[in-house]
Amino acid sequence: MAEFENYAQFSTKKVARTLELAATELVALRQNTLTPDFILLALLGQPDAEPLRILERLLPNVAETVVKLRSNIQAHYQLAVPRQGNQILVTQEINDLFRLAHEEARQMGDGFIATGTLFLALFDPLCGGVAERLREAGLNHDPAREARHRTITFLRHPALSRWGSAPSHADES
Repeated sequence: MAEFENYAQFSTKKVARTLELAATELVALRQNTLTPDFILLALLGQPDAEPLRILERLLPNVAETVVKLRSNIQAHYQLAVPRQGNQILVTQEINDLFRLAHEEARQMGDGFIATGTLFLALFDPLCGGVAERLREAGLNHDPAREARHRTITFLRHPALSRWGSAPSHADES
């Protein structure tokens, strides 16, 4: 069993869905090795997940940044040799990603890995090239972490915001 699978018990349903979408992205690019790049593609493809809410707090034009990130990753893998096989291989970077996401969640007082903490873990250099892609897009861990904190605070306590009600944090389950 892959190390990251041990974290399944600490992950939300949306994280499980992210893994399914990452596998779909991987197959679409004719690859068979799951890397954090595919996790990022999957996270960016979920409009109701925390990463897009985080980006909305950080960027004036989220759609443009998402297109740039997606294009960069897709171009990288389109240049790579297509891989054939019946199994999806998992890199050490994925194991590191889930370990880091679990640590991130614990530091924020959460008992689970959500899509937001998975996104934040992608900024770590242990996650490979995806960390550099995020930096090239003008994104950094600390502002993203603060944006997530503000987003979660708003979702848990919508009365604290002048914007009114919002979906409950249970949406991330």
